[in-house]
Amino acid sequence: MTSDRKIRLAFWGTAPFAVPLLRSLALDASFDIVAVVTRPDEPVGREQTLTPPAVKSAAIELGLRVQQPESLKDETWAQSYAKLKLDVAVVVAYGKLIPQAILDVPKHQTLNVHPSLLPKYRGPSPIQAAITNGDPETGITIMLLDAEMDHGPLLAQKIVKMTGTETAPELEARLADVAALMLPETVAKYVAGETVLTDQNHSLATFTKIISREDGRVLWSKTAVEIERLHRAYQPWPGLWTEWEHGGKTMRIKPLEISVEPNISDSPGKVFANLVIACGSGGLKILRIQPEGKKEMSAEEFLRGHRDVIGSIVS
Repeated sequence: MTSDRKIRLAFWGTAPFAVPLLRSLALDASFDIVAVVTRPDEPVGREQTLTPPAVKSAAIELGLRVQQPESLKDETWAQSYAKLKLDVAVVVAYGKLIPQAILDVPKHQTLNVHPSLLPKYRGPSPIQAAITNGDPETGITIMLLDAEMDHGPLLAQKIVKMTGTETAPELEARLADVAALMLPETVAKYVAGETVLTDQNHSLATFTKIISREDGRVLWSKTAVEIERLHRAYQPWPGLWTEWEHGGKTMRIKPLEISVEPNISDSPGKVFANLVIACGSGGLKILRIQPEGKKEMSAEEFLRGHRDVIGSIVS
């Protein structure tokens, strides 16, 4: 930028993915983060302990001012936000739609960081989608937010190669680090008028969904390779699970560690010795498992107490 004046910026974020990006801006002398906007504290765990978002904890550590509006439609809060005299705002994994009137408050509007190569994988689960589909690469997009989901023009993109073995948390951490390196320079150039915005090719847009607990249920008709990808994509939640009917009862079990056995061919869901389960193509060997309501254990430990699972069908 030609001016020595710091860029007045509001940072919006909630999830851990946003924390490295907040730090990268906070530690850059070009920026004055005048507000960190995050979701309200929420009860977590069996004890329902009121827990702050990861971004709030990081902001307090960095000495930044935190705002946690209960509603973005609160006129009093919206008026106070409008008085911040912002140059720009940045949204990273905030987790809630932001009204257009709020997006338009900063002089240079509001930017968003999205963990995919838009227009591919718009929506809430792009990291899981990239793993599930076996993509060779994904990436980071920095874009201008508009009224539609992940629809606005692009400022910058960075390709990130995938190994084909990463879990969702591992890929998320890599992407966050890449985004944190990109973000300060991208924002500074944009505010200085040095960025040419590029419209997305909306005809190529694909969309991801909100992942539910039910998505973790294993459909053994899928190939072993497909299920192994889901196993990596759905860590730590919802994880994979399946059910075994025995003795007139249903036991829900979670495969925690698996490996692909390509030479298995039998009815999908059939259980073999050593806890290998047939899939639509190939099979999966269960190395560690957690029966519902019990601690995790090795396959050998499980079989010592449940030899009758061999030859049965799980679903």
